[in-house]
Amino acid sequence: MLGNIRFSYMGFNEFLKFDPTFGWKEMVAIAAAIIAICALFVSILSYRIAKKSATSEIEVQRNHVGYDSRGVHGNVGRFLYYWTVDITNHGGRAATFQGFRCGALRRWAFGLRNGKLVDLPMSAAIYVFEKPQFYSLAENPGLLSGMLPRSPEELGALNIAIPAGETTSLSFALVIDNQGTEVDGYSLSLKMKFNRGKDYDLSTAIGFAQKSAVA
Repeated sequence: MLGNIRFSYMGFNEFLKFDPTFGWKEMVAIAAAIIAICALFVSILSYRIAKKSATSEIEVQRNHVGYDSRGVHGNVGRFLYYWTVDITNHGGRAATFQGFRCGALRRWAFGLRNGKLVDLPMSAAIYVFEKPQFYSLAENPGLLSGMLPRSPEELGALNIAIPAGETTSLSFALVIDNQGTEVDGYSLSLKMKFNRGKDYDLSTAIGFAQKSAVA
């Protein structure tokens, strides 16, 4: 069935006419609704700003990472892994770097052989420096002999304050003194512990370059 659709066109004069029932009361009501919405938006924004100001917001960036394997000969010997990290507090409340903890593994370091962990004791120690030392250590490998590593108790209770809106740099090295177990590399298990239950994992694995056999 076919039918015709009638279109009615509104004239220009009719278009300019307003509904006489729409008066000042309605305009005031709309204005009040707009003000209420704006007030709600400001309230939510203020709440978020206040919440951020009342908490710490930590960002850790690895400024410099390096290692020194010159003391490794025949897959045994001294190995050093070094970090300088920048800890920035973007929040409005001071934070605390409490100290170092083991990562997923129960020790600071495990040897690797054929891609598997070597579950033998490894002498591993962590040194914490007052300033960046990587290039000084590279130029003078004996520099550590005049320093003492931190004890496990000290490492777990460093308690370094990170003020709100500031950045603190920290330099440290994990040194493995392996004189008897041949390995292809190491798995390092280390994380940084902050207050409010926040962690930053530094764990990594390093493999030594293998010399190709000559026929």
